Amino acid sequence: LKTQWFKVDENISGGEFIGEISAVYEGETLIEEYSLAGENNDTFKISADGKVYLRSDAKLDYESKPKYRFELRAKNSYGWSRPVTLHIILNDIPDAPKDVGFSGGVVSEDAAPGTVVGRVEFDPQAAPIDRIEVGGRDAKSFTVELNGTIRVSSEADLDYEKSPSAQITLRAHNAFGFSRTVTVNIAIADAVDIPIVHKLDVRLDENASAGDVVGKVVIESDEPLLDVNISGEGEGNFTIDLNGTVRVAEGAKLDYETRANYVLRVTASNSLGRSRPGVLIVRLNDVADVPILQSTVVRMLENRELGTPIGKIAVKSEGDSKIESYVLSGKGSEYFSVDKDGTLFVQESGISHDHHKYFDLRVSAKNGSGYSLPVQLVIYVDTKRPVLGSMRSWVYENSAAGTKVGEIPLVSTGSPIESVSLVGEGAQNFFVDGNLN
Repeated sequence: LKTQWFKVDENISGGEFIGEISAVYEGETLIEEYSLAGENNDTFKISADGKVYLRSDAKLDYESKPKYRFELRAKNSYGWSRPVTLHIILNDIPDAPKDVGFSGGVVSEDAAPGTVVGRVEFDPQAAPIDRIEVGGRDAKSFTVELNGTIRVSSEADLDYEKSPSAQITLRAHNAFGFSRTVTVNIAIADAVDIPIVHKLDVRLDENASAGDVVGKVVIESDEPLLDVNISGEGEGNFTIDLNGTVRVAEGAKLDYETRANYVLRVTASNSLGRSRPGVLIVRLNDVADVPILQSTVVRMLENRELGTPIGKIAVKSEGDSKIESYVLSGKGSEYFSVDKDGTLFVQESGISHDHHKYFDLRVSAKNGSGYSLPVQLVIYVDTKRPVLGSMRSWVYENSAAGTKVGEIPLVSTGSPIESVSLVGEGAQNFFVDGNLN
């Protein structure tokens, strides 16, 4: 045998012919009988000549079972064939209504009776829809018209605070029966009645002045606001007006080192009542009181004259007032000075590279609030004579004259390079140009 496929309308009557089995090869004797195995195999019968019928007492229904699948075998005098599959596919004949779509599904908790919530679309199929049944936990809150339009009923009990959603079930009916049950979920929107206070999370410099704006709290209200209040530990440092604008209060004491942030509550009231608390978070930014310096590296030529400026101290922040002075410390700090602008000067003539390759010092700054933490100050002393670095390279043994081997690093020089000489074993094999190649 070979796999068989039959299509049949769901509304055929019991005993009607469905199709005939096609055998690839009957064997050496005629087929005597057929067998069907599988779920619902008693719904159909096969005659000895291979004709398939719906049993006289059976009924087909596309909605409950749209297809059947059986194991089919045939027998002759030598035995049973190998099994193949018999498929019987039902054609859907319009009868009871079908749901084909839904639109809408959101309603405000204060919606008036008759407000349209949404629409379930039904295909009436074989006969017009004569009624739609409404069920589910919130059935009394809605009505449904024959075209599937859902409206708020006069008995509606919609309250966002009790439940943010409602649920109903629908079944459409015509002369052939009911559609399947459709579950409809409806979102309930929160209507503004008492004020709604939103969260505000802001940053504020610790040195903010009285009256400075901290931020604005968003407050929703359908009625004019009667008052807006801030409460919580540290509430006295801030004020808030009816527009939700938060400001630094007179006499506020904001100090990052004492307290880095404030978590407060904001409430507002209108004629309908007082809001739930909203959250106000004020995070203080640490503003430096004393100066903050950065590590500084300076290079100077040897033998500079007394009073020669050689660089400037790097300042990250002056603090809460201008820098008044700098202090140098460390071995050799007496050879240098710094003015109030941070400029570094030579205070000892004759500083040579031969005696001092560099100075590793510390520097701090002072303003009205005190001294900064000391940071590193490194002063390199460069000779006026050229200072070369080391170079290591390689070259093929058969390289042509003029092939570049490398570049000699120039660490420092007090004036342009005039000449370069090479000494050592094999020096005659190489030369250096004016660019140190």
